[in-house]
Amino acid sequence: MFCSAHRASATLHKHGRRSPARRPVLLRRVLRFRRVVTRIDAGGALDDLAGLAALAGYADQAHLTRESRDLAGLAPVALARLRRAPAAG
Repeated sequence: MFCSAHRASATLHKHGRRSPARRPVLLRRVLRFRRVVTRIDAGGALDDLAGLAALAGYADQAHLTRESRDLAGLAPVALARLRRAPAAG
């Protein structure tokens, strides 16, 4: 499975090729989502997804969830579990 940063980069590349006029919109989406991933990686609590969504600039929790599924392929809580899981080795 791809990490969310790689998937977001691949999404940016795929959509950027399709329509150059949409690149700034997609870049804003990816940067906003990176704010969420940064908070997840910092160990931020996920019991208030609506608050996390608001802090990152999303309209609401549902907007964050849709964006997370689109860019990372996972809901925010599932993404957090994956990123916080101990590395196998």
